[in-house]
Amino acid sequence: MASSGVLKVESFASYEQLFLEAIKKELGPDRGALKAFEIKYAELTPDERRGLTEKGMADRLISISGALGLDDSGINWRVFNVNVEEGLSIGEDAAMALTLAQQCAACVADMKAVQKTGVAVHHV
Repeated sequence: MASSGVLKVESFASYEQLFLEAIKKELGPDRGALKAFEIKYAELTPDERRGLTEKGMADRLISISGALGLDDSGINWRVFNVNVEEGLSIGEDAAMALTLAQQCAACVADMKAVQKTGVAVHHV
């Protein structure tokens, strides 16, 4: 059983739903710009786990990743990957979800502005 800080669940379904709903709500009519979304445990080495514990953090991180694009071509898409400490409070998880959602909305707005100028920008 995983503990995500939202509630104890058999999978990441509730945690994934929290982040996915926040992003879709913030994107509003642009929600179709979310092209990929995945939540899983971050793959950490034993040394990385120890380092987290030494810092007073949970020894597991949840990796939230996805891609944003204005069309399905894959050109000029932007990807994100955020690691969230497992075991945060419900309020902290909600704040993280809102922050990520706002960043996604800002990214889509930026992509739309660039698209209007007709200049292709490739981010690395």
